[in-house]
Amino acid sequence: MFDKTPAADLQRLNEKLGNIESGLENASRRRGRESYKEATKQAVESEMDTNVLRDAQTVAKRFVGSERAQTIDTHSSRWSSNTYEAGLGSEDPVVLYHEEGTGTYGGGGAYEIKPNVADKLAFRVGGKPIFADVVVHPGVRGKSFMEKAVRRNADQINEEVADSVAESMSRAMDPHSR
Repeated sequence: MFDKTPAADLQRLNEKLGNIESGLENASRRRGRESYKEATKQAVESEMDTNVLRDAQTVAKRFVGSERAQTIDTHSSRWSSNTYEAGLGSEDPVVLYHEEGTGTYGGGGAYEIKPNVADKLAFRVGGKPIFADVVVHPGVRGKSFMEKAVRRNADQINEEVADSVAESMSRAMDPHSR
């Protein structure tokens, strides 16, 4: 006879949870808990190194040029508690200025630009030559091309991680795999 009381349902649920827990413990002993972390790390880094990086570099070219856009690379990949964190960055200050913004747009104020070598700054406005000792620049608005590339690709990253971890768990649960 099948008992339909809440206590019996709770007992069956506890048995199922115990079986799952036991299976995960067995998998961890066979493959190691780190195999799930490694699967996550590899999936995230693979997506960051291909799709996300290419996306950010493509957009960045419009603002900083092709050569500077190539300085964007994966940065700061690490585990923080149960979360794998990864991001993009650049060692080129011009790239970072356009990513984050400068002057009044980046949390600072307007700034002065002075000539480095010559006595005066020279540029054209409306086709007319202009010479100045100093100009006050308000800054550039941040474009957030690296941050937006990660956001645009977040669903794909999550799918890759889920597939990779599921595959790792499946291998770990298989007593014949090693």
